[in-house]
Amino acid sequence: MSRVATKAVGTLLTSTAVVGVTGAVLTGRVVRAERRAILPPVLRLRPDGQPAIVVFGAQTLPTGPSDELIARLEHARALFEQGLASTIVVSGGTTVDDDDRTLDETADMTTWLIDHGVPAAAIAIGRPGDNTRQTVATMGRLTREQGLQPWLAVSSPFHARRILDEAKRVGIDVVVSGPGDSPVTSTPHIRRFQLLIEVLATAYYAMPPTLTARTRTPLTSVRRRIAEYLIRNEE
Repeated sequence: MSRVATKAVGTLLTSTAVVGVTGAVLTGRVVRAERRAILPPVLRLRPDGQPAIVVFGAQTLPTGPSDELIARLEHARALFEQGLASTIVVSGGTTVDDDDRTLDETADMTTWLIDHGVPAAAIAIGRPGDNTRQTVATMGRLTREQGLQPWLAVSSPFHARRILDEAKRVGIDVVVSGPGDSPVTSTPHIRRFQLLIEVLATAYYAMPPTLTARTRTPLTSVRRRIAEYLIRNEE
């Protein structure tokens, strides 16, 4: 083998090892955060802050929130009823379905919470919230403007690591709490798929914002469509 070929093989093996180690480390961080998210949350109260719950959006349907989003909303309502916070911020985006109907996650989340006993006065809309980065940025703005902090972020447990990393970048105090039982967490192969996507998304979010702004990806919509397909075919 020539010297050039030997060097090329060595570079390839080194790159493969680096990618493998990085992937293993990220997977470990995602899984550890997921496990912590299903434990009872402990908030560190601040004398200059007001605790608030924020619910991260998920797929909504023409009939209302998807089962995964309902699991998040039920969990948020339980935390609210425990008195952990007096405000629930719902954050999400809008999509257009195959029949050209606009589906508004925050509107459906608000309606569900009110229909299930949460006072309308305790609910606030957090926008923009089309993705994790936007929702956490909105949380940062509400902290600066209204003193909402610490945050009790409610999402599916597999989402916890990315929320925590983004909150650290924004500089806000966040504890992630998620339902221990949902369509994703109760279906092993769907959970494994979501964990894989989260590892990739966590790596993507760790990239400099100036770079990610130039490399927009439809990862969220693709992930939701695949997860919806997997859940539908599990039934």
